[in-house]
Amino acid sequence: MKKAITLNDIACALHLSRNTVSKALNGKYVPAKTRRLVLDTAVRMGYKSFDVIAPEKSAAEEGKILILSSVPLISANYYIYLIRGIMSEAEGRSLEVLQYIFRPNSDLETLKEYIRQFDVNGIICIEFFTRRSADKILSLGIPTVFMDHFYGDEDLNGEYDIVLPDNVNAVRSACKKLIAAGADDFSFIGNPRNCKSFYERFLGMREALYEEGLPYSPELSLTRDNSFPYGSAEALAEAFSRFVRLPDCFVCANDFIALSVIDALKQMKKLHLDKINVLGFDNIPESRLSSPKLSTINIDKQVLGRQAVCTLMDRISNPALQSRTIGIFCNYIQRETTMPLLRSPLV
Repeated sequence: MKKAITLNDIACALHLSRNTVSKALNGKYVPAKTRRLVLDTAVRMGYKSFDVIAPEKSAAEEGKILILSSVPLISANYYIYLIRGIMSEAEGRSLEVLQYIFRPNSDLETLKEYIRQFDVNGIICIEFFTRRSADKILSLGIPTVFMDHFYGDEDLNGEYDIVLPDNVNAVRSACKKLIAAGADDFSFIGNPRNCKSFYERFLGMREALYEEGLPYSPELSLTRDNSFPYGSAEALAEAFSRFVRLPDCFVCANDFIALSVIDALKQMKKLHLDKINVLGFDNIPESRLSSPKLSTINIDKQVLGRQAVCTLMDRISNPALQSRTIGIFCNYIQRETTMPLLRSPLV
């Protein structure tokens, strides 16, 4: 007598967990591609224990998403608020949220086993800024959303999406306001090739200058690679001392760099708020506590996190959906480091 096919037989044939196979055969949520594969294999192998498949539940009713990061997410307030947004949206959708740190030297097979073991339906990636790292994650074949992305020409033909601040429009708008208030000699501080957001912030400044008919002077910018210690006021002060002149507006890739720029100008005794503007990005708590208080561009991190979950659920529900880059609105916050400028020359 021929042995009856069991869930374990199907799971072994497909290298899936028994739990995943059971979910697929009983109408519980699994990715559509996995569900079709399990059903086709069950029919082909002659599995007899199901007659009617229950209606498939949506991802909003149950499922697991994995926050995959290359750094510990308790290391900065930025991530804490981001995670709050992810958790809030996930809770509203009855989703379980898992977290996993995957560093450049981490074993991909271990991650694959973790995903199989916990039946992960989709991934939200945070701080993956190299193509090699991104390609590793995408090789898993699981619906994926990147929070920001690596610098360069990304291939948006795959089954993934990008959620990030609307960097270009935010910086362009802020720079135009600074130009209207008297600034006309701009500098960018930060590595535009670090990630997509940094590049877009650089681009936003360049677009504002172009639209206002102002030249860009690259000799007044500091855009070296990440080997340069952008967090060191001493290193920045030394670099600025070699400029042919100081610009009247420093546009910084993020608030941490902007705060170091302020400290560098203090060391140089050049922090004259009626002659120099400093603009950050992210609105971290330290920007409100610095002296002087840092003007910055605010991104609602919780909104960013919630949008990542919404985008991932769209991707899970419709794997054939065209890949998207979604920019979240940001607003300029004027504080003490972007006061209207006097037009006397600064040397």
